[in-house]
Amino acid sequence: MLKQALFILILALSVVAYFYSRNIPIATIIGWAESIKDNPVSLPIYISICILVCFITLPLGVITKVLSGWLFGFKLGFVISYLSILAGSWLAFLFARYTARDFIWKKWAKPISKVNIQIQDNSMLSLIQIRLFPFLPLPITNFSLGFTHIASTQFLFSSAIGMLPATVFYAFVGATLGGLTTETLNFKYFTPYYVYICLALLATLCLQLFRKKKNPNMESKGPDLQPYSQNEDFSYKHEIVPFLESSRSSFPDHAWDEQAIPSYLHPIAIVRYVFWKRVHSAIKLARSSERALDYGCGAGATFPWLHRKFKEVIAYDIDIKSQVAARKICEKNNWNNIKILTENISILPTESIDVIFALDVLEHIDALPELLIEFKRILKPNGVIIVSSPTENFVYKSVRKFAGPGYQGEFHLKAAKEVELDLAQAFKVKLRKRLFPIFTFFRIVTATKK
Repeated sequence: MLKQALFILILALSVVAYFYSRNIPIATIIGWAESIKDNPVSLPIYISICILVCFITLPLGVITKVLSGWLFGFKLGFVISYLSILAGSWLAFLFARYTARDFIWKKWAKPISKVNIQIQDNSMLSLIQIRLFPFLPLPITNFSLGFTHIASTQFLFSSAIGMLPATVFYAFVGATLGGLTTETLNFKYFTPYYVYICLALLATLCLQLFRKKKNPNMESKGPDLQPYSQNEDFSYKHEIVPFLESSRSSFPDHAWDEQAIPSYLHPIAIVRYVFWKRVHSAIKLARSSERALDYGCGAGATFPWLHRKFKEVIAYDIDIKSQVAARKICEKNNWNNIKILTENISILPTESIDVIFALDVLEHIDALPELLIEFKRILKPNGVIIVSSPTENFVYKSVRKFAGPGYQGEFHLKAAKEVELDLAQAFKVKLRKRLFPIFTFFRIVTATKK
C-alpha cells in the first residue's frame, strides 16, 4: 500500500508540474541558464534536472538537451546529457516496476498483457521505436515500460540506442547556438526541433517496415497468450526444491543430469537463477485453459504452478525414475488434476491439448520431426506449444564448464535454432524471449498451427 501511495504521489506531482511549467516564460529559463554557465555547481544542477525530467512530465526535455551543448560544449554536453537521462530513465523504470506493477496488473491485466506481448514479440526493435518516436514524454514511456515484463537490461540497452540520436542532435544544436534568445528556445521559431521530428518519424517508419520485412506475418500472431497474474509470484519454487533434493539423494551421482535437477539445486546462486528464470519466463506465456501437456516433465519442477493453472495436466517423461518421482510429488501434495502418462503420447486423442510445454527437452530428441507430427495431431486448432532450448553458443558452453562436472551438455543433440527450424516445418514459430539479451543462454519460442 505504501509503494502504491508513493507512485500515486509522484504521478500527482508530475501532473501539477506539467501544467505549472507550461507557464514558465522562456526568458526565465534563459536567465537561469546564463546564471549557472561557467559556475562550478552547473554540472550537479544540470544532472539533477535531467533525472527529474525522467520522473516528472515537464515540457523541458528538448530544452534540457539543447542546454547541455550550450553549457558544456558539444562533446562534454552530449556525454553528460546522455548518461544523465539514461540513468534517470532506468531509475524511473525500476521505480514504476517495484512500486506499481503488481497493482496495475491486478486492475488492468487484460489490456496491459496485450501491450506486453506486442513489445516482447520484437522486444529490442519495438523499444527502440518507442524511444525514437518524438511525441512520447520520457516519464510516460519510462513508467509504462516498467509495468511490462521486459527485462531491465533490455530496457537499458534499447534506451541507450533509441535516445542516442536525439541527444547527439540537440547537444550539437546547443553548442552552435551562440547566445540564447527567446527565438532560439521557443518552439514556434526553433527550426531544428521540427527537423528532428521529421527525421525521427522517418526512422520510426523505416524500423516498422524493417520489422514487417523481417516477419511478414507479424500482424497475425495466432492466439493471444495471457501472461501470468502478478499474484502468482512463483513461490512454488520453495515447495518443489526440498522434493528435488530428496529425489536427487535417492539415486547415484549424475543420475539426474539429463533432467537438469542438479542445475535447479546448484551451489552457485547464478546457475540456479538462470535455470529457474528459464522456467519462469516460459510459463509466464501460458494462458489458463482446460488441458496442458508437460512433455519431458522430469521430476515435476513445474507441477506446483501447473496444477493451479490448468483443469487437467498430462505429464510425460520417457525416463522411468522421472515418472516415479513425478507421481510421488503429486500423491504427496494431492495434486489430483495431474496425471502421469506412462505410455507414449500417441495414446492421447486428436486435438485434445490446449498448451504443450516442452522446456529444454526437444534438443535431446533425435527423431524430432516425428514427435512434432504427434504434437500437431494432439494440439487443438487454437492451441500453443511453448518451447525453451539452450543456444549452445560460446557463452553458454563457457558457463556450463564453470558449473562443473555433470553440466557439459553431452545429452544435447541440437541447439535452439536447430530445434526452431524443425518446429518451423510444421508450425508458425514466434520468438518470445531471450535469456539474456546480449549473452543468450536460452531461447523461448511459441509455436501455433499454420
